[in-house]
Amino acid sequence: MAIVTRYKTILMHMMIVGGILLMLYPVLWMIGSSLKPSDQIFTQIGLWPKAITFEHYAKGWAGMSRTTFATFFANSFMLVGLAIVGNIISCSCAAYAFARMDFKGKKIMFAIMMMTMMIPLHVLIVPQYIILNFESTAL
Repeated sequence: MAIVTRYKTILMHMMIVGGILLMLYPVLWMIGSSLKPSDQIFTQIGLWPKAITFEHYAKGWAGMSRTTFATFFANSFMLVGLAIVGNIISCSCAAYAFARMDFKGKKIMFAIMMMTMMIPLHVLIVPQYIILNFESTAL
């Protein structure tokens, strides 16, 4: 009986490793293709290039229309940093109010806040797009 369960375990692990390799193949192909010259991406067989080049990374970093990737990177860090700081401040104020203060309707307001936090993102995307698109066209 123990031999059968051992073979089942080995077979299961072999199937998992095979699945992992199957899932990793596109990622390995993408990395290998990014290191090949453009004319060899679809002509050379194999994952790893014979001649490694970093020209694709240099072109990607240079960007388009005089805007480098560093600009986008800095903008993203600034936007995320401000969003995190604002979120920490507003959440801390709300948490302090609900934890330490007693006021009328506290339980109802806390329940409403929890319900709005449980709304799936998919439900919010379309109304947010409509609101932001209307505001950008109104300017």
